[in-house]
Amino acid sequence: KVFYEPMNKKERFIIGGDGAQGIRGGDCSALVCRKLPELKMVFTFSDIIDPFNFAKLVCFLAKKYNNAFVGLETNERGGFASIGYLLNHFHYTNQYFREKQLQIDSPPTKEAGWTTSAKTKPIMIADYKESMRIGEIEILDIELVEQLMAYKLLKKNVLGIEKNLTGAAGEDGLAIADMIC
Repeated sequence: KVFYEPMNKKERFIIGGDGAQGIRGGDCSALVCRKLPELKMVFTFSDIIDPFNFAKLVCFLAKKYNNAFVGLETNERGGFASIGYLLNHFHYTNQYFREKQLQIDSPPTKEAGWTTSAKTKPIMIADYKESMRIGEIEILDIELVEQLMAYKLLKKNVLGIEKNLTGAAGEDGLAIADMIC
């Protein structure tokens, strides 16, 4: 499932991503690319793909889109593995690094990848909602629209998508990828 618009070599881009494990019947890995500074949606990708090939795809697309800045979510094993491949195998370093303070008396370290947590997710959703409200972003992918419409406040005041009839968590990869953008 891909939405795509051609690009110009003089433009700048950002790619947000949510990597999964690539297991049939599991979550899809997802990417969203936006053109800077206007945040125009350029492409989306959502499919079952293993972490190595997801990292390979991210590297290819990021290089194709003028060495786009990449932000991948690192929460799950698939995202963590994809970031590792992107850095260590494909040597793509133009990506988001967060500072992590391991001990109070030690300097912070830098780690690749965005962490979506109970603390950051409400902020991501609020910022995204405000960007839509003021017309800062447009959404051109129907699957992304469906994911966003399914978000709600779940048990224990957690924001997310309810489990489907089979008990699997609702798919939100494109939503997370676009919020990271």
